Amino acid sequence: MDGNDQQSEPIPIGKVYLCPGETQPISKSVHLARLSSGYDACSNCEHRFDTATLPGEVTKKVHGSDKQSQQSQHVSRFSGFLDRGVGIRGLYLNEMTRPVISKFVEHAVELLTQSRDSELTVDDEFADNSPSLLSDSALHVLVAYDWRPSSADLAVGVVPVLKRSGCEIIDLGQTSRACFDFAISQFKSDLGIFVTGGNGVDGVNGLDILGGDGREWAHPGELTTLLTRLNSPASRSSRYAGNYQAFSLVDRYEQHVRQLFDHCKPLRVALACGDPLTMQILGTILFEIGCEIDFLDLNFSSSDFPLQAEAFRCEVRDAHVDVGFLIRPDSQTVHVLDSRGRAISPASLKDILTRNDEAITLGKDGRFWFTGSTPQCDAMNVIAHLLKSDPNSWVSPLKR
Repeated sequence: MDGNDQQSEPIPIGKVYLCPGETQPISKSVHLARLSSGYDACSNCEHRFDTATLPGEVTKKVHGSDKQSQQSQHVSRFSGFLDRGVGIRGLYLNEMTRPVISKFVEHAVELLTQSRDSELTVDDEFADNSPSLLSDSALHVLVAYDWRPSSADLAVGVVPVLKRSGCEIIDLGQTSRACFDFAISQFKSDLGIFVTGGNGVDGVNGLDILGGDGREWAHPGELTTLLTRLNSPASRSSRYAGNYQAFSLVDRYEQHVRQLFDHCKPLRVALACGDPLTMQILGTILFEIGCEIDFLDLNFSSSDFPLQAEAFRCEVRDAHVDVGFLIRPDSQTVHVLDSRGRAISPASLKDILTRNDEAITLGKDGRFWFTGSTPQCDAMNVIAHLLKSDPNSWVSPLKR
């Protein structure tokens, strides 16, 4: 061979094994030896599942660490946001996935369990038995999801985590956020998990977490603590699997809402609603009390809601109605327009609603909270109170 000829590298025969971070291939025997010895690079190697005849006990650690690494990456990559300071949101599949949802729920249960156990007091005569009593006391959790197609998929990741944590689960299925709040008060549950994108576009989804008193977990607050725990494994709160049952509360919720509309004045109403259940119930009730209803279509999945709201305003103005109600997909936020298509500001609306001496709080996000009412926050409650008020105080002079 001529001295100027370059010596060619040997052509590898069969499968090539190359460890992460190394430049030279290794033989299969070296690959298996490293797997069996727990070589650090094996946990991230593409060949880690090629175990040949190695015993399962040897490879279990490698595959287990791989699963933990994937779950950690799912959560560490989560760069979602807090909706109105109370809801966890992210892009579906990019940021908000079943593993991410499961992680949030798992840590929420752990956080609530630890908080509840720290507040419990045990009589001295039962002090010796207190650890087992506390650890085996099950949390009662309500689960539901909104109308988005992605919500049903994400909700699949919620129930298994709750069962594994020993929770008593009531699954309401697909429902509105207002109906879910009503269920929290009816079942006296400890925790509520609602899979929802709130008022975001179709590609956004996430979680609303509620305590047993119906109060939303917020930031700063419980959500702040929850977000700091995501990259750490959660402890299992019970040795026993929880029980599960599906339940529908829609009929009872509708009966409750009907009572709100007693003695309401019939008007001609323009209505657009981003929640199917709210639209169904409200449309039926308004028709029964004698209202004329113009149902207006609105693209609530649009990323440009101000443009959609402007289209609604024009339709209300041209329809010659007494009032227009625009209910957002969360079933809690409602925008009210007069017959000229002019928006009644939340502050002015609060003045109208409080003339009956009822305690009403206006949140920074524009939602109204009725003290002593169930649920406290519901767009249909706002509409019912408005229809009971004096129309001369808010209907446009041209319509009086």
